Amino acid sequence: MASIARKASLVNSLSAVVGAENVASNSLPALDGHDPIAMASPGSHDEAVACLRVCAEFDASVIPAGRLSWFEWGNPLTSADVILSVNRMNRVIDYSPADLTGTFEAGVGFARFDQLTRQSGQWLPLDPSGVAEAALGAIAACGLNGSLRYGFGAVRDYVIGLRLAHADGSESKCGGRVVKNVAGYDMTKLYVGSYGTLAVITEVTVKLRPLPQRQATLAISGMDEGALFDLGARVIRSNLQPASAFLVSGAFRELRGSERGVPRLLIRFMDTNETVNYQISRVREMLNGGLACSLLDDEQGAVTWAALAGFDQDEEVVVRLSAPVSSVGSVLHDTGRNRRALAADLAMGIIRMSLEERGAEAVAAIESLRSALSTIGGRLFIERSPLAVRRQVDSWGDPGPAGILMQSVKEKFDHKRVLNPGRFVRGV
Repeated sequence: MASIARKASLVNSLSAVVGAENVASNSLPALDGHDPIAMASPGSHDEAVACLRVCAEFDASVIPAGRLSWFEWGNPLTSADVILSVNRMNRVIDYSPADLTGTFEAGVGFARFDQLTRQSGQWLPLDPSGVAEAALGAIAACGLNGSLRYGFGAVRDYVIGLRLAHADGSESKCGGRVVKNVAGYDMTKLYVGSYGTLAVITEVTVKLRPLPQRQATLAISGMDEGALFDLGARVIRSNLQPASAFLVSGAFRELRGSERGVPRLLIRFMDTNETVNYQISRVREMLNGGLACSLLDDEQGAVTWAALAGFDQDEEVVVRLSAPVSSVGSVLHDTGRNRRALAADLAMGIIRMSLEERGAEAVAAIESLRSALSTIGGRLFIERSPLAVRRQVDSWGDPGPAGILMQSVKEKFDHKRVLNPGRFVRGV
């Protein structure tokens, strides 16, 4: 889209759909070295579909967005003409507490959603990075899981229906508003975690859970990281049922319950009062000498888990490692020289850490870590890094034969590579 006149025509066409006040063409954020022509903010599903139809007519690439978060994730974009923000799409379509389900527009913020459902004694047990500021559509599109995954499952376990706007300006639905409604392949799971490369999510239907009667976090600290890991592994192997079991260490923002910089084991329980009390007492019985244990109150616990989820916001290079649970101990030992801060989900084998290295040294460290992980069946994903790093090393790594399938799916759903071009695995 080279000519100035053609760019102006694109802006005018988008303005005709959503109103000139909802189209910005100045002072837009640069995306991976590209200067977007416009940012359009549709106010409904139909307007989002019409915007995509306009972009298809102009062969304009589209970057789906909620609240403009997570632009630094994934591989560098190969093109970025129009940012399509669903931030104005923030209505509650249908919420049925009796059915434990709700349908919300993609721009509904998680904080507002959480406040609404908690009033009915219900919740969606997710707490990934940036979730308080995130929109539901972005959480679904990026498949963002947090520290509650072991106890309650992943995003794709809770998203039961989607309404979608496609790259060519068509539309579709998948799933529905009841929990068990799928015969055959569940298309909903195809879109969850596809990073907006297959369609723009405009509405999300989720199933909810009753709020637990009580939640409590034990913060166990000590200078011996190995002793903390051993205790965490024992808790996981026991008949206890923690919602989360994390080892954290390094240059974190202040975490409640111990001195800054001291390694901590955080174990969270969510259940009835009696069950939580029993499990807390069992963990205390497992303590070894040299480990200090404190029970965080509700406010301290909330601050601690929020700090853990958002530690990447203060870091320059953040990677997420996944490894077999049986190998987590050795991975923690081998990565000690690279990390500034670490949050390791001991039950899921997922380790988020920020690197000491910068620039070319960060690239070398990522490649070395990725190579070592491959020998044990593990993987490494770059969560956050400067563009210079992402240009030198693939954010996702080699997906193997699955990459061919992903490229085939992209070809089927977006053969012109309009949506988030280059962002996903193998440049999908």
